[in-house]
Amino acid sequence: NVTPHAQRVIEWRENLSVLDEAKFFELIKMYLGNVKTPFNKQKLIEELGSFLRKTENQKLIFSLLDNDELQILAAVKFIVRPSVEKVISFFCEHYSYPFLFDKIVNLEERLLIYNFTDKNTKEQFLKLNPMFDGMFDKILKESILLQSPVLAEKSMDVPEEVSPELLAAFVSFIFDNKDLLKSDRTFKKRIHDEIEERFPGREALLLRILNGFLNLSIAVEGDDGIEIDREKLSSFAELPLLTQRLYLCMASCRRFSRMELPYHSERLFKIATAIPAGGWSKKIFVRSAMLLLDEDSFASHGRFSAMLRGSYSKEESPVVFDEALVDAAFSFGILKLLGKDADGGNIYVGGDILRFSERKLSSAERKGILTVDSSLCVRIMPGLSLADLLSLVDFLELKFFDTAATFEITKKSILRGFDTGLTTEKICSTIESFSNYALPQNLLVSVEDWQKSYSAATVFNGYVLKVDPEKAVLIENNPKFRSFIEEILAPGIYLLSLSDDERALSLVSKCGFDFLGKVRTPTKKVQKLGFPSLYLDSAERSENGSPGSEEKIDFELSSQKSIEDHLSAMRAELAKLRFPDDQKEGLELRISRKIVLLPSQLKGETVRFERTEAGGIDFSGKIHVIDSAIASSAMLYLEFSNPDASKKEPPSVFGKPVALEKENGFSYVRILAEPEKVERVFEVGRISFVKKIRGSIF
Repeated sequence: NVTPHAQRVIEWRENLSVLDEAKFFELIKMYLGNVKTPFNKQKLIEELGSFLRKTENQKLIFSLLDNDELQILAAVKFIVRPSVEKVISFFCEHYSYPFLFDKIVNLEERLLIYNFTDKNTKEQFLKLNPMFDGMFDKILKESILLQSPVLAEKSMDVPEEVSPELLAAFVSFIFDNKDLLKSDRTFKKRIHDEIEERFPGREALLLRILNGFLNLSIAVEGDDGIEIDREKLSSFAELPLLTQRLYLCMASCRRFSRMELPYHSERLFKIATAIPAGGWSKKIFVRSAMLLLDEDSFASHGRFSAMLRGSYSKEESPVVFDEALVDAAFSFGILKLLGKDADGGNIYVGGDILRFSERKLSSAERKGILTVDSSLCVRIMPGLSLADLLSLVDFLELKFFDTAATFEITKKSILRGFDTGLTTEKICSTIESFSNYALPQNLLVSVEDWQKSYSAATVFNGYVLKVDPEKAVLIENNPKFRSFIEEILAPGIYLLSLSDDERALSLVSKCGFDFLGKVRTPTKKVQKLGFPSLYLDSAERSENGSPGSEEKIDFELSSQKSIEDHLSAMRAELAKLRFPDDQKEGLELRISRKIVLLPSQLKGETVRFERTEAGGIDFSGKIHVIDSAIASSAMLYLEFSNPDASKKEPPSVFGKPVALEKENGFSYVRILAEPEKVERVFEVGRISFVKKIRGSIF
């Protein structure tokens, strides 16, 4: 019955016990001094554990942590199975690869973390030292990784809202302007001018909306331009307002499968509602998404999320949460601009839509939201749902969009409405349901005239029954068949209200018409899938739209001055001791790397001198450092004072040296560069500075 903590301690000790002999004794000597023979490995590990368990030693170890080191420790705690590469990738926007690699190795040397190898998968990842569990529980919180920036300037900007009115007005615009896009996916010049006239200042937002429509298959590119899939749009309009925004936001950035879309939309909601009142920068937003992808306790629990999490691994999961998505989330109101930091970077909090409580207007409230004047100009005030608005824009032509949308009833727009199956009665009753006043008489007259004109020639699409005139009376008098006659096109020719050929054949059979043959050239209509719903827990929303809060940390970092004071005191202690220069140099390096904590650890005989860097004209020194790094599987950091642009030579390179070669009297180092993992070759004589960075002690 071993406790989880005890099991982790056993695992840590086992990890030490299987270390290479040289690395094991080097580590022991750093902390306990010279090892007396005969020795017992397990006993030495217990002595090391006793050293680390002492309260005064733990306080000293943690007092020397700086902010960068604290963030790396937090990343090791909160990232699932955090490999070295994963942790470095997590911080790549803030720190260089060599800096992070050296910091991780140093935290291993200081016994705060260790590199663990899974016995089954052989996968290597970092773990926190369980000897410090008590301290880690106090200080390592997610807020360390997701820190709010300091607000330097509060924003007064109010972004344009992606309201149902705007969406409906844009749909109306697309109905009448299908040829919208150039080959580079931007608006054509004519469309640009039209949009600037009718939607002033909203072109960039409308292009985002159009991309969203296209990626949601609400809009489809055809030979004649953009066509709106009314069935798909109607399904979208039935979704809650917040779900519409989340789907449009995600789809404006890229196309998702039916399973991916709700999964990533839920994640976006989780992140936006987790932002604390102090806000997040773009980089912290992206960082939070990396945690969200990993952490089950923080991840979305919707059924689509569960399906997706089981369908592919972390590595296969598409990377979609980047800074471009932050811009889209701001455009669609998922995020709100709080202000700017000292460097002019944007600070975001959750948008007002996250706390928006949706409700349907009552019949009385719907009345008066629309007005029609004698010139057939229609003004629609805000308040209607997208579904209601779509029932109107089917027969309206957009004139101008602002707080209230202004439309016009024209012959062209009414004929477009007739094409969708509307009638004069349906159009008039729809307008009356939103208006307090009787319709203008000229409107009724105009619409009736246009319907007569429209009915003069009609193209039908559906099932047509043709019979001989002498059989027509049997068809028209059959009560079972008569209800399916949509329209009598001519004597003996009927348009039937049937959806598929199976129903048509079944109807013929039931009615007993043995003189009817098979259905000719039938067409099948496939019912399209609607949009999946989202799992958006209302309990996670708060009054300010940003329910996340900073976690309280029971720990205060030491100032840089106090850390330097401790290191200076240790150097002063070292200066008092009579050691050879090479031993003093080695101990000085341990002090600088915060490995030596106490004067009792300043023991010269525990140091083995090793040259780790060379530069300038010291060619033999550079060769020695490179050779040493290859022999010990260490990493190298190279600098070039005058990089050769023609050879695409960078100012600095970090990676693992593979070989040292000679050719035509010149020496070359072959190095596997990080993080690209690309093998490159450099002439040693062109290197201005080389430094060996030891790899993991584990």
